[in-house]
Amino acid sequence: MRNNCSRSVVWYDRKHYYGFPLSSVRYEVSEDRLICSAGILNQKEDQLQLYLIRDLSVTRTLGQILCGVGTVIVTTVEGETVTLESIRSPYYVKELIYSYMEEEKRKKWYRRADYFYRGSEWVA
Repeated sequence: MRNNCSRSVVWYDRKHYYGFPLSSVRYEVSEDRLICSAGILNQKEDQLQLYLIRDLSVTRTLGQILCGVGTVIVTTVEGETVTLESIRSPYYVKELIYSYMEEEKRKKWYRRADYFYRGSEWVA
């Protein structure tokens, strides 16, 4: 059972197999974060603050195109990659995440120049 008491979800989907959402992998976008959760008996939930996103891209294989799905790849400022696999309307989702990402960066006055890479970590 999902608990959405403290966040307003603007987009929600599951990983699709052959165009059908038959997976325990769930993706959500709220106004300030991206949430990836998986599992039925052993559940795991990862969250990513939207203002920490550096790059968004979409990939689609021939099979995904035929099934009407695609993959959105999210890269963070730390170099980590989050993959939203086999979701419906991947280009729409990419633009949705981008618009909320830009809004969060404006709210927090975040600039890429405020952080630089030293050794193995990003520092202010």
